[in-house]
Amino acid sequence: MIDKNKDFFINNPIFIKYKTYFSFSKFTRVREVRRVFINERIVEIPFVLQNIPQRKDLLILDLGCVESPLPLYLASLGYNILGLDYRNYPYFHPNLRFVRANALQLPFKEEIFDIVISVSTLEHIGLGYYEDPTMDGDSDFKVVREIYRVLKKKGLAIITLPFGRKYQVSSQQRIYSQERLNILFTDFLIQTQQFFINCEGKNNYWFPCEEAQVQEIELPQNVANCVCLLKVVKER
Repeated sequence: MIDKNKDFFINNPIFIKYKTYFSFSKFTRVREVRRVFINERIVEIPFVLQNIPQRKDLLILDLGCVESPLPLYLASLGYNILGLDYRNYPYFHPNLRFVRANALQLPFKEEIFDIVISVSTLEHIGLGYYEDPTMDGDSDFKVVREIYRVLKKKGLAIITLPFGRKYQVSSQQRIYSQERLNILFTDFLIQTQQFFINCEGKNNYWFPCEEAQVQEIELPQNVANCVCLLKVVKER
């Protein structure tokens, strides 16, 4: 089921960088940990798992699934998952179906999903950084409208994205302000909004914070050291 000619990648929460060398004193090869890197998946994945209802009859759409282990986690727990990405997804599970498509034009009928998940995906769509089609203007607004369209009434969207004091756009991603989030999700009811930050620049821990704390901290330009976790509901 895996294309051996392509190098696939899973963006796990924890990466460990090692240095391997030969120790003449021990007369063996030694492997030492040089750096531990913990990214925002460490809080994003538990947030998704905590906020999905314990009902296995739900149909769940995961937008931007290629580098995420979440579809396999959820499928293994018995959920019915449909993953969508512009790139190919090589992994298989009986409860998981993959569709290769553009998130700006979801190939689904209206109101068919109980839950839509988007983990660190919305900020990239339309910028072309991950080989997806580029789009002038506010492509993130178009994606949110598509999420709204395919969700059932009272359906949930669980979304995570970078957050900062002000809205920023680079060639890779958007970093959202509270003002832009309020406009982006104006047609949804925001049930839960949480913030986690790594402000030390050492990339070795994340901790919860309030929005006011984010506003007080000078974060590096175009660096996603803070993440916003959202659970929103389609009201109409």
